[in-house]
Amino acid sequence: RWDEFDEQLLMGDSSQLIQIDQSLMTFRQLKKAYAQIAISRCDNNLSSAAKILGISVNTLKRLNQAAKMDEIYI
Repeated sequence: RWDEFDEQLLMGDSSQLIQIDQSLMTFRQLKKAYAQIAISRCDNNLSSAAKILGISVNTLKRLNQAAKMDEIYI
């Protein structure tokens, strides 16, 4: 289900946000997933993704590494 959500979010369709059932991600998981979405949209350019997110590259690297450890992938 999250794969479909991520794909639509990557394409700019946020209507899926309203249709998600009661199983929501924690805020921590959401931050990690959002970081990975930004990295993907920036063709893996961490500097560009960090700039878009308004965070440092080091913070983005930390979020990305944590997401990989938690197996939260887009």
